[in-house]
Amino acid sequence: MDGANTDFLFGILRPGPPKEMATKRSHTKSRLGCRSCKLRKVKCDEQRPVCGNCVKRFPNLTECEFDAIVPGPSKKPSPAAVQAPTPASTTAASPPSSSIQPSSTTSVSIHLPEKPRSYDARLLDLRLFHQWTSCTSKTYTAYLQHEIMNRWVDQLPTWAFTHEFLLDFILALAAVHLWLEDPQSHAEMRSAYLFYIAEAGLKHRNALSSVTRENAEPLFLAAMLTNMQAKIIPLLRSPDEPYELPLQMFRLTSGIVATYDAVTPFIPPADMDKIGNLGPMLYPEGIDLKELSFLPREAKQDLQMLTHVVSEQSSASTGVPDTQSILRRALSIVGSIQLGWAAHEPETWTLRRINMFASEVGKGFVELLAQRNLVAMAILARYFMQLKGREEWFLRGVAEREVLGIAGLVPTEMQWIVAWPVKVITSGGEGEGGRGENGIERLAR
Repeated sequence: MDGANTDFLFGILRPGPPKEMATKRSHTKSRLGCRSCKLRKVKCDEQRPVCGNCVKRFPNLTECEFDAIVPGPSKKPSPAAVQAPTPASTTAASPPSSSIQPSSTTSVSIHLPEKPRSYDARLLDLRLFHQWTSCTSKTYTAYLQHEIMNRWVDQLPTWAFTHEFLLDFILALAAVHLWLEDPQSHAEMRSAYLFYIAEAGLKHRNALSSVTRENAEPLFLAAMLTNMQAKIIPLLRSPDEPYELPLQMFRLTSGIVATYDAVTPFIPPADMDKIGNLGPMLYPEGIDLKELSFLPREAKQDLQMLTHVVSEQSSASTGVPDTQSILRRALSIVGSIQLGWAAHEPETWTLRRINMFASEVGKGFVELLAQRNLVAMAILARYFMQLKGREEWFLRGVAEREVLGIAGLVPTEMQWIVAWPVKVITSGGEGEGGRGENGIERLAR
């Protein structure tokens, strides 16, 4: 994820740090600050157990993490200090080691904190790590259905020993999984998710500045997992807040493209080829909107109507170059998803079409959504319509929330442009994304 996109994500999840005065002020550099302030490169007031910055950013945090400070030699060592120590005195005077070497074949360096974390904080980490390995990770592998990606997910806990951003991603995703499954019983998990995902994003961005063969695959996997949970972010808002278009989903995806470009030179070409191979899909990049015979009658009429509306759009009115081409491409991708369900292709192929949508439509489509262009919003509603009936915890309820939310932004006199996706969503039973008969087939009869 590039800097702009992670900053956008953090702006949604929690308030940013207070802006500093433009006037340059002299200050003593903080060397004992908490790890969060060091990552953000801001001055820490070093207050214990929670510094002033973290009190503002994470209201529910009970304790900051402070690094161990191993005292070095003084600038003017005493004569006794420069004498060669005896073996016995060496053992007594040596500071505690900040590196633990496990007995396994993999050497893992662990940085010890200056002060042990509270039992509750350690218990939370252990609980979330167990949640990931025993449950959450399996929900992702079932959805990915991809040889390389599933292998990486299986290896993720081991990578987390040496890549701190992955450990924070694991804890964040496990926390939000628990919260979404039972918000009342796991209310504290929402705060845990916000804390860990913010830390993971900052560390991921820092790691992207120095990609190596060793961290390329973990970096790419972290970006992919972030993309998959991007649809969760709107669920974190208060129910009292007005609906907003999920622009962050698209912006996070553009960060994945940047990550892909950065890590590609360091990942074996054979693995990258497998990741990019979509299988024997029909029209993997969208369908010909003039050939809609594969769809049931009512669904075909809907796409034909929207294709005509797209043809009346102009760049002069939107200010976005190639507006018609942008909208036509997005609509053709939505049509290819409908093709997948109607043709009963393997479910994993159709799910990959769904996953690719945000990265395939391009920045121009996001610009149109930001303008609340009604045609772009109508296409987006038809995309989310495809997710009806999905039971994955990170997709459950997304179709209903997004389609009805989009419809709520459309003026009364223009409701006809979203009438079809609203009808599919409110028809009852399984929808586009369910197994067996889908919403289009049911409503077309």
